[in-house]
Amino acid sequence: MRKISSNKSIVQLIKFILGKFISSLGNSMYNFGISFYILSKTGSAKLFSINLAIMIIVNIITTPLSGYIADAGNKKKIIVCSQIGQSIFMFILLLTIYIKGFSIICILVTNIAITFLNALSTPSLNSTLPNIVHPNYLQKINAYYNMTNSITTLIGPIIGGVIYTLFNVKIIIVLFIISFIISGIIDMSINFSLFKKDIYNTRNLNGHIMKNFNYGLKYIKGKIVVFRLIILSMISNFFSGIILVGISKLVIEHFKAPSYVMGSLEASFGAGLILGGIIIGTIRKIKQPLYIIKFSLLLYALIYISIGIIILLYNDYNILYFYLYILSLLMGGIISFINIPIFVYFQENISEHVRGRIFSVIDLLTQLLIPLSYIISGFLFDTNYYSLIFLTSGFICLFLVLLILNSQFIKNQNNHHSIK
Repeated sequence: MRKISSNKSIVQLIKFILGKFISSLGNSMYNFGISFYILSKTGSAKLFSINLAIMIIVNIITTPLSGYIADAGNKKKIIVCSQIGQSIFMFILLLTIYIKGFSIICILVTNIAITFLNALSTPSLNSTLPNIVHPNYLQKINAYYNMTNSITTLIGPIIGGVIYTLFNVKIIIVLFIISFIISGIIDMSINFSLFKKDIYNTRNLNGHIMKNFNYGLKYIKGKIVVFRLIILSMISNFFSGIILVGISKLVIEHFKAPSYVMGSLEASFGAGLILGGIIIGTIRKIKQPLYIIKFSLLLYALIYISIGIIILLYNDYNILYFYLYILSLLMGGIISFINIPIFVYFQENISEHVRGRIFSVIDLLTQLLIPLSYIISGFLFDTNYYSLIFLTSGFICLFLVLLILNSQFIKNQNNHHSIK
């Protein structure tokens, strides 16, 4: 029986990862291609920024609705219909460009539509993974899914740039449509309730959408471990903005390094994410995730402190670049060991009937902190106290991790779990 479950899980896992790889690659190529298209046609950084801002705003606005739909509807239909819908809107954009040429309004409307549809299906996707594979494969599917996103984020712009140079943006749009159609067909062949435990029920789904969103918040408050892990996710996301802004300003403005240097650091970080995903996907299921999460977060904080010390000790560009390259690689791997165990814990310990709303709350909270982090970081690093800012950030992060995931709390939770 276990072998049958294992074989089915492997088939489901392969289908899921293949489908997500194809659609993510198409999406990554499009995001690069359309951004380049806007800049090349208008020369306006404002329109480029507006396009990015609109996508973030649509994501935030859609979040309460997406969680409600994930818990109330059929997750498979939501995911597949989202992909079909995005393909249709992209086909309309393709026709418009072919007939009328460049149209910024049409591009913005299309981007709003596909961002809305993607945001609408994200909680459904994240909350349904425990139903696709056996619990023993949940860590693997999350690790490989995370790795797939990292790979496509790295290679998508490269492939998109080559295609845009050799052909035009219309070919990129065609590839987007094809990739989402193929991904939709693969998703239709996946059994989204093969390992479903709970009998589907729609309790607490009556009333206004925001009331249901608030129910998700109340549910989180009643789950102390989930609540603390969400707080830690928010903290790590906030500090990620500090390192992104800080390193960019240090490398590009302070040392006047060429753009490819920053690109290589980002590639190193991406390689770390991929390596981390491979390791987590290969090793046995993590038995005590809270210890792994705590240890990884402490290493995360120590990297900030290390950057601060290195900046303090060395003012040589070549030495600093070498250390930053290694630390970027390590940070990518460490983030995988933070995010994947947290997601697996959520998926295993949040009830089926509320999982969609919880993931929508998580998405909203993390998205809200990222722009705030960028703004604060911008003001802080304009003072040029790079070392002090990194050291302070590292020690604050270290203190918060030790406070929120203190040894006694983890011990109590592990004892409670073993009794259950």
